[in-house]
Amino acid sequence: MLDNLNVLAIDDDLNYLRSLKTALSGQYNVLTANGLASAQDVLNTSPVFAILLDLDLGTETGTSLLRVLNENPSRAPVIVISGHVNIANAVELLNLQIFGFLEKPARLADILSILEKCRKQRIQSEVLREPQFTLHISKRLVEYNDEQLTLTQTQTDIVCLFLNKKGLPIQREELIKSIWGDRHVSRNALDTHLLNIKNKLPPFRDGLKLIHGMGYCYEG
Repeated sequence: MLDNLNVLAIDDDLNYLRSLKTALSGQYNVLTANGLASAQDVLNTSPVFAILLDLDLGTETGTSLLRVLNENPSRAPVIVISGHVNIANAVELLNLQIFGFLEKPARLADILSILEKCRKQRIQSEVLREPQFTLHISKRLVEYNDEQLTLTQTQTDIVCLFLNKKGLPIQREELIKSIWGDRHVSRNALDTHLLNIKNKLPPFRDGLKLIHGMGYCYEG
């Protein structure tokens, strides 16, 4: 099962966020954010299994925020709840791989229904299995040699990315962009994280190959 029932709701209407938090409180723990910066703060500190996103965020747009969220390979499914959707941005939303869409004002029963579908799918897809270890994405745990190893969120994102692209070369720049987006990180940040993962998880170390002049490839 998921280790949390946290839902992140992103909307610039604070009254709506309070109402949504109250309405869902019986079944879910609703965390709130009114823009990209506060949403990233929540995601950096609290695992969530679903994100409820409005498209109209005042000075920001939901689609631009969704592009940033998509830079995280293990991001939670996004459900758009908005009254501002036309054919053009509906196509864009599909290309950005949203989980679902509800039109404002959305009925509570519809929100609960799509969250339940999301929760069930997340349970099925949150586990990545390798011959020698199992990664539980939302728990940030690896089962290896009858032990449970705890990973940081960044370490989880890195391992998840390699497992999902098993056998495919990944350029160093692509890897850094996928994990950190446009955030500035030190030149040795990736090397430090990879070294820590290798020390924790020998099968990952053995399966990760350096491709000179290109990047890395996880062969398993």
